[in-house]
Amino acid sequence: MKSIYDKLKDKKVSYKEVPSFNPPGDGEGIRAITFEGLPFGGKKTKVFAYLGYPEDTSCKVPAIVLVHGGGGVPFASWVKRWNKLGYAAIAMSVTGDFPTTRDTCPYKEEHGKHREVWLHGFTEGFSEEGYTVMPDNDTLKNSEEPIEKQWIYNAFGAIILSCNILRDDPFIDENKIGITGVSWGGVLTSIALSIDPRFAFAIPIYGSGYMAESMARLGVYFRSGKNPDLWLCEKYFPDVKCPVLWLCWNSDYAFSLNSNSDSYIDTVKNNPKTRLCAIHKMMHAHWNGWGREESYAFADSVVKGSPQLPRFAVGKNEIVNPDNVKINEIKIYYLTKPLCYITTESDGLHQAEEWKVEKADLERLPYGCSEYYYEITSEIDGKEYITTSELRKA
Repeated sequence: MKSIYDKLKDKKVSYKEVPSFNPPGDGEGIRAITFEGLPFGGKKTKVFAYLGYPEDTSCKVPAIVLVHGGGGVPFASWVKRWNKLGYAAIAMSVTGDFPTTRDTCPYKEEHGKHREVWLHGFTEGFSEEGYTVMPDNDTLKNSEEPIEKQWIYNAFGAIILSCNILRDDPFIDENKIGITGVSWGGVLTSIALSIDPRFAFAIPIYGSGYMAESMARLGVYFRSGKNPDLWLCEKYFPDVKCPVLWLCWNSDYAFSLNSNSDSYIDTVKNNPKTRLCAIHKMMHAHWNGWGREESYAFADSVVKGSPQLPRFAVGKNEIVNPDNVKINEIKIYYLTKPLCYITTESDGLHQAEEWKVEKADLERLPYGCSEYYYEITSEIDGKEYITTSELRKA
């Protein structure tokens, strides 16, 4: 992956606007674009993306790359959300999807409708002689194939090229470009932040490093075939300098907290602005992920100088609160047995034990506690945020 980054990092990317697919209504102002991705099967690939800007671009603005997850698409509503907060944003398809209509905004994921207006492959108006689409998500089942034929390689290329588009934009501050991704997009974000040092901040949501150690659904993919040698990004974590917000669900069926926690422990060493945010009952979906306000507070703290959220020092009960943010509550979430996952006929693969929660006593642990973490609820301008310690053994 480092080799493809070195090859692409300075590449000038020319994109074409497709005005007939610029979204109306809630997506008004966002541009539909296409650009050339990595070659696949001896042909050039075409990638679809949405590109949007905040209303005020009189000064150079910060920006962010938005990476969707499995079953996801380039959500125009996600772009618009960041635009309203003062960020330019690009959301590209990392699975070769193209829209069938310009008005994709009403087809929301939370309504179970978003896939109705997207297809893998060229839809009307996008096919072009000599071009093909990039591969769809293969869930790492093709690790024996040449790397150029594997989905994750091509998806990573689309991310780097999208970053290049933002960096070459005269309205954007190239030193204030971040990246965030949800689920599989969180995995891709973890890989990108590990290899591309240009990102000012990163927010992997659900996905993380240490995926071969995950007890949940995606762990098996990273333990199979050649994948352990190809796609485990934690080997690069010692070199990661940018601040990272590891945002996750504490009982995710797709990712387990130990992987997020280990990723946090590795990356906070080089940047004290790095945070872990494990949310109880967060659930797993794009809109659940980007609906958490911690992402936006974190990004603002990095590129706008807004207050940093407090955190626990790793391995200590000491709270690090550099901007003296108001702390409303500290809780402890704990298990009576070591974290593990089981499969049942009714629930499939899931965390074996539910988290127990109570007000934290930093002087002693609850009776029977085996593994635990602390949760800080803090407040900035009347809005509450959550940050957590790493997962600890009693």
